[in-house]
Amino acid sequence: MEISVPDAPYFFKTSAKYPGRAVESILFSDYGFIRAIYEKQLAHSSLNPNALQKHLDFVFAAEEVLTPKIICPFCREEPARKFMHVNSLFFDQRFIVCQSFDCLEKIRHDHERDPIFSLRPKTLASTYFRNSSLRVEASRLLKMAYGIITPHSGADYILALLKEALEYSQKTCI
Repeated sequence: MEISVPDAPYFFKTSAKYPGRAVESILFSDYGFIRAIYEKQLAHSSLNPNALQKHLDFVFAAEEVLTPKIICPFCREEPARKFMHVNSLFFDQRFIVCQSFDCLEKIRHDHERDPIFSLRPKTLASTYFRNSSLRVEASRLLKMAYGIITPHSGADYILALLKEALEYSQKTCI
């Protein structure tokens, strides 16, 4: 399937939950909602997908290859890929790490029972984050990891990140 790269963010006009908000910004705050919309689009799709379905095809293809902007604080070489939620503490940058065994062991040292998650928007759909305050905190951590500083840097910036990730993955696969 060929992915159509959009020129602009897709804004919901009539969504009951997120009217006027862009798919891209919701991806980093309520991934489960965007995924449910996508699944519904796929279930009712025809040979000619509509603009929303094409946009979501792009968003989910790009999300698969998206790389956080922050570097692992332990090895200082690799992009961070994982984070840990420690007890009842809010999410903390000290518990962000790359995928290397050595770095993972450093955060696991005193926190063996605390869960480790992938540093990706799709993590927000985990049942662990059904509690809205946990999801909001995890969303803040994800936004920080991807360089999404303010809500106003949102949709256009995220669209550019997604385009960059997809272009890079296509170049490296050739």
